Amino acid sequence: TSLLPLVDLDSDALVHLNRIIRETGASVVISSSWRTKGTDKVRLLLAMKGLMYPGSVIDSTGFRDDRIRGLEIKDYLNKLVIKPRYAILDDEVSDIIDHHDSELVFQTLGTAGLTSDIADNVIRYLNNKPGWVT
Repeated sequence: TSLLPLVDLDSDALVHLNRIIRETGASVVISSSWRTKGTDKVRLLLAMKGLMYPGSVIDSTGFRDDRIRGLEIKDYLNKLVIKPRYAILDDEVSDIIDHHDSELVFQTLGTAGLTSDIADNVIRYLNNKPGWVT
């Protein structure tokens, strides 16, 4: 399968994702349409585009017949023995927000993507520190 849909990935977003991983020790589970490419291919492309921690991309969620990603994420989490503190980052959250606490869903901004302020908020949340950047 081709990786071309991922070629336009914003390098600034990867800088912010690198910072989130570095400052929180987070792992990445893919729940977007990218998961159809396979975790290994997504990990490789992200590394080629500047992800400094490709080993942090550990898995992708499964698919449900109803294609509701919020429930697909819940299904993934329910299979885990140890329940992690987690955050969900996506530009389209309409099928996610109804199934997860709003404080752990971080909506990225269309063309701007993952910004420094959003990354700051994710880091604070994952590190369980009070205060939000708005």
